[in-house]
Amino acid sequence: MYSTTFTLFSRSILLALFISASAMYSQEINTPYKLGHLKEVVAPFVDANLNLKSNKSQKFDLQITDKKSFTINIQSNSCKKGVYYVFGEVEGFQNASFFFKGDDNGIEGKLLLYDTEEAYSIKTNKRKEVYIKPVNIHSQVCIIKDKSEVLNTQKRNNTPFQSNSKKGTMPELESFPGAPGVLYLDFDGENVYGGSWGAVDASASGLTNEEIEEIFYIIAEDYVPFNINVTTIRSIYDNANRFSRQMIVFNSSYPNNPGVAILGSFSNGSGDPCWVRMGGPVQSALKAANVGSHEAGHTFGLRHDGYPSGAYYPGHSFYRVIMGTVTDGYSQFSRGEYFGANNQEDDLSIVSGATNGVGYRDDDYGNDITNSANLSVGVNGQVLEAENSGIIGKTLDVDLFKLEVGSGTIDLNIRPSNKYNFAQNLDVKVRLLDASGTEIANADPEGFDATKLSKTVTAGIYYLEVDGVGFGDISGIGYSDYGSLGQYFISGKVPPVSLSVNHLDEASLFEIFPNPANGVINIKHDFIQANYEIKTIHGAIIAKGKFSSNNEKVDVSFFAKGVYLFNVKTLNQIYTAKIIIK
Repeated sequence: MYSTTFTLFSRSILLALFISASAMYSQEINTPYKLGHLKEVVAPFVDANLNLKSNKSQKFDLQITDKKSFTINIQSNSCKKGVYYVFGEVEGFQNASFFFKGDDNGIEGKLLLYDTEEAYSIKTNKRKEVYIKPVNIHSQVCIIKDKSEVLNTQKRNNTPFQSNSKKGTMPELESFPGAPGVLYLDFDGENVYGGSWGAVDASASGLTNEEIEEIFYIIAEDYVPFNINVTTIRSIYDNANRFSRQMIVFNSSYPNNPGVAILGSFSNGSGDPCWVRMGGPVQSALKAANVGSHEAGHTFGLRHDGYPSGAYYPGHSFYRVIMGTVTDGYSQFSRGEYFGANNQEDDLSIVSGATNGVGYRDDDYGNDITNSANLSVGVNGQVLEAENSGIIGKTLDVDLFKLEVGSGTIDLNIRPSNKYNFAQNLDVKVRLLDASGTEIANADPEGFDATKLSKTVTAGIYYLEVDGVGFGDISGIGYSDYGSLGQYFISGKVPPVSLSVNHLDEASLFEIFPNPANGVINIKHDFIQANYEIKTIHGAIIAKGKFSSNNEKVDVSFFAKGVYLFNVKTLNQIYTAKIIIK
């Protein structure tokens, strides 16, 4: 038997299990215990030439004080000269793990015992001496005492999450094609060896395609302000920069608890996935999505949002925080503005500050009248969601749209989120302004529901302002506009402008061919004077110009594959057609 010591890999490991939190456990912090010089620590795992020893059933005693030690059963050992990695289980403990990794400059690791709520950090100092020190387990792991029996019973009975999934093609989804950051959602099982998890052969999630889509849209909405592509397509993850990607594995066998993640793994290049286990407390796609977003937050470096009575803030009224208690409701990123918050870190700044150009998305629409965009309106005054959508991407962001209407009633519906009405993070407020910028109507319903605006007007020019807002008193049951971000979709009807007799019927105004296309498109039209713009389905303008002839050619060869909106803008109207780039 060997006595040795270890140190945590410089990115501290944060194992996160999610439900609600028990009272904070207070663990006595003792003086670090010296385990020896680095060479002494790695000696049990390498031979005289510093290569891997071939002991297949290796055990060793990990001394943590002069009087206390644990027996470690080694599960993985890939040590060799200059590079060291060991992963093991703790003898006598059903739910515990140990690992260290590093090189000749130092090793780092952790010993985690969930059932007894003990945690130990292993580090190397500048003199290459290795120490082990007890740390508060609640800074490393979420422990839910009132749910532990449910989890332990499930493990003993080996009862996985049950779902009526059918074998078939996995839905291929992506939220922001081409973005530098990638969050890959894995549902069909994953075999992982090495790294901070040891060897894991995770079973498939058992989720249906409909449940997978639900999880995708919820997580995509949480991360929509950023240059991040949430996707179910493995090749996109494989081809992404390893310092700006993260895999989230939804499965039915690992870990013993609902979820686990390593702090900062999105940008450290390790490839360590984070995990969500279906079953136990995670019995719905909505709960799984919320756990997934929470775990992904840890990989960006976010820590738990707690309060004096617990490690996870349970929320108030209809307000929840992503890094607090994971429930079946919607939630926002936070900077600890609620009463009793114990963490004031700026979630949005941390996520947007991830390496390799993640940052925020570019602003899609102007924030004032001068830089407003034209609302896309059909010839009969129809306003369609497919042609009018946007993103409130930052706390101070507002989007303005110009409307030229006839006399009558403006009836608009501004819906937050994309596909599901429980996925939204954006609390929408809209204002209707006259041509001078003076407010003449507004709508701001309580909570995260769709916002309806109705106002009778005379013919003229108006502006619609879309904003993300808070609610009530942030020190009470309210919340600020800090995390009120996300997508919105505009639909309804406005009184149409009377067209001049020189205008033709809309159906004959212009023709686009070929469609689908992958090179140059031709626009044949009958307009006397008009401009055009090409937008993504989310509203971002990627090309624009002015017609110089009745048979215009536009190069679209640099566009990514997908569906785009081609808008033709005359003096008093906008016409829209969809184009497909293949």
